Amino acid sequence: MKNRETAAIISKLIYVVKIMPSKLLSIFTLLYLLSGHAFSQITIGAPVWDGYSNTDETGVYVEILKEVYIEDDLNFEFDSFHRLKHHFGQGKYDIILGVYDDDLTDALLPNWHLDLEYPITAFHLKSRNLKKAAHLKDLNVSWMRGYGFERFVSAPHKPYLVDSVNDGFKLLVNGRIDVFVDFQYNLSAEYANKVTGFELVPARKLFIAFKNTKSGKQFAQKFDAKMKLLRDNGFLKKLYKDEYQRISFEALDH
Repeated sequence: MKNRETAAIISKLIYVVKIMPSKLLSIFTLLYLLSGHAFSQITIGAPVWDGYSNTDETGVYVEILKEVYIEDDLNFEFDSFHRLKHHFGQGKYDIILGVYDDDLTDALLPNWHLDLEYPITAFHLKSRNLKKAAHLKDLNVSWMRGYGFERFVSAPHKPYLVDSVNDGFKLLVNGRIDVFVDFQYNLSAEYANKVTGFELVPARKLFIAFKNTKSGKQFAQKFDAKMKLLRDNGFLKKLYKDEYQRISFEALDH
């Protein structure tokens, strides 16, 4: 049990054991659990995104989930986005972190988003004159495995899938591919002098998703309720800092 709320519950129950007769203890425990303080064990599938979901269970998104489900026992499992989606479809995770509203076919999405993702960019060498999606139709295009960008790109060839952003940009500057589809913030200084791009898809909301089950619905409802509280008490603003206004939490009221 990882969080302070669960530890507090255990402490209280130990105290009660010492001072109450067994019958009263049973009644007290039952009432306590029925009051909504029972913790749940929640398994969360998360990609590794530096500063947002780190393998040491820190980062903006991880901190939000820890605060939302502070009474519960959270088990984070980090993997590639491609494998996370596969395992979520097999029922391995209660929650998957970092999806768009059309990434999954049988999942529950909350009303509150987690972030407003930056626009998707089609990167190419500066020596090429590419301005819009139609210009990609005869080119060799690549993106990160599991990202599903084929929804936005009409190309005759199968995409060349990579396992890291650095691999994608390296293939691009070495002439192995014509276009690498990703996000502007991932373009490092190492490649910025050789690479440019155009907006392929505008900014989209990023969510966590839940299993389409009774418990999944309960977790989603709890997420919406707690996110409103975290917005109202300033927690989200403090966490997102300069990015807060861009994410548009203020527009949500339910």
